[in-house]
Amino acid sequence: SASHSVDARFGVIGLTVNCPLATAQAIVHEMAHHKLRAFGVANENAIRIISNPQDELYPSPIVVDRPRPMTAVLHAQYSFIHVTQLDVHMLEQEDDPQVRSDIRALLARNASRMEQGFETLRQHARTDAAGRAFLGAFFAWSRDVLASSRTMLASERG
Repeated sequence: SASHSVDARFGVIGLTVNCPLATAQAIVHEMAHHKLRAFGVANENAIRIISNPQDELYPSPIVVDRPRPMTAVLHAQYSFIHVTQLDVHMLEQEDDPQVRSDIRALLARNASRMEQGFETLRQHARTDAAGRAFLGAFFAWSRDVLASSRTMLASERG
């Protein structure tokens, strides 16, 4: 599945609809991008929250072939932690063994990437006052989601 949204078209998303799990993930993912934009953080610049200069580049948990500005790293982390939370909820509710296997694979991939992105943000993100409060709450939520992910994946293994 693929999805996309852009700063200039607030609230508009495009996505492929060829799998119910991927469609749900795409909607949650793109709406998280829109939430960040509403807070003042675009993919390539920010009017608040993140104060890192755009020419400082960092590893992204999603775009692995090139370093990205901190605003893009936050977008990747913020949007995919929403997806990771969705994966946890779906796995908690699903009874079908094949669907559980598919969700488990999605969760394992997303949780691993979110662990890496969390550390990049924790070590390198610079913020304004609103950003300190925002990232504090975001980090707390992320820790909970990642702990739930580790617990779910461990219990699924055996």
